[in-house]
Amino acid sequence: MGEIGFKTERDGTITVDDAKLDGVLNSKYSAVKSLFITQSGVAGVAQRVNNAIDAIDDIGTGSLTVRKNALTKQLSSLTVEIDRKEDALSAYEESLKRQYAALDGLLSRLKGQSTFLQSQQSQGSR
Repeated sequence: MGEIGFKTERDGTITVDDAKLDGVLNSKYSAVKSLFITQSGVAGVAQRVNNAIDAIDDIGTGSLTVRKNALTKQLSSLTVEIDRKEDALSAYEESLKRQYAALDGLLSRLKGQSTFLQSQQSQGSR
């Protein structure tokens, strides 16, 4: 393909050298034509590109479909995991709230006892 002006860049894009392609088309049109079309059962570049795109894009078995299905399955799995962790976090939060309420109640009772003992002590020292 480089002989007729096509070049693959580092990023995977294809660029065309118009001058080189025009020159080859003017001097060797039949050879360029046979490169692109299928002849005698041999697939030309256009057919091979089409076959490659079909393989990638096939609804049932194409690599894009397979990748999409894998990502969808992974997303579903992660969603289930997130839900499970959120439920566990909510349960832990409720547990901490109950513990706080119990400790707060205990602290109030201890303060009450402290006040009672201080009043008893001050009455006894009179």
